[in-house]
Amino acid sequence: MFSTEMKEVNIDEILLEPDIVKRIPEEIARDNCVIALKRADEQIIIAADKTPDINLVEELKFILGVELRFVKADRRKIYDLINTYYCRENLHHALKDIKMNKNTSQMTGENISDIHKFQSSPVVKAANYIINKAIDERASDLHIEPFQKSVTIRMRVDGIIYEYIKIPRNIYPLLCTRIKIMAQMDIAEKRLPQDGKIKYTKGNFNYDIRVSTLPTIYGEKVVLRILYRDTEIKNLNMLGFLKEDETKIKNMLNRSSGLILVTGPTARGIKLRHIGQAIF
Repeated sequence: MFSTEMKEVNIDEILLEPDIVKRIPEEIARDNCVIALKRADEQIIIAADKTPDINLVEELKFILGVELRFVKADRRKIYDLINTYYCRENLHHALKDIKMNKNTSQMTGENISDIHKFQSSPVVKAANYIINKAIDERASDLHIEPFQKSVTIRMRVDGIIYEYIKIPRNIYPLLCTRIKIMAQMDIAEKRLPQDGKIKYTKGNFNYDIRVSTLPTIYGEKVVLRILYRDTEIKNLNMLGFLKEDETKIKNMLNRSSGLILVTGPTARGIKLRHIGQAIF
């Protein structure tokens, strides 16, 4: 019997079981803000941001085939985990499909440019998964760098670069070419630096992505700078300052003279812009 009582937990402190997580289809997880955490005492523990309705409970029971125990967790943290586990899993599937697809793996030279005609191809999916993940993380930069044995993909979030994933070297030429096609760059030129731009849409939001390539000893390094054109932050009150700090800033803005020094990570000029709007 399903109980409506839900214990509140911090899912950051729970060790998730990936095999359990992916038993719930991604579409259901996203639409209902739920994620399977782990198995315990012949039950599967599921985190949700609110008490689920009976239809969802019955659907999940049918999918999972066991009794369920729901716990309450922060909505944003649930979606962070959904983005982490499902996007990475989807990327792995796309990379695996690239390796298994003989037609794709044999593409070289000029005929590789035909990839853009096939939006469902593994290469297109892999490129989109990587860019979508960077956007979900609110990354300002995405670095894709080839090394001797593998290719490292890193993201810069709040000024700090961290490693996202490593991919096989033999897949990288296809991925690099796909990104260059998206940025309308010359795919045949591999010995000189290039710059391009992607107009990217995810959901209801639009993004400008600046793309740079730089030849290295192991192949071309690709850097994507993501510019968030559509932002939900409309004024100074929404920037996340503590109330007392916000009051101090507003008091200083009303002074006839003085200097406020605003600093922050690269590509994060939103505070400066809204402070400027408050002055003028």
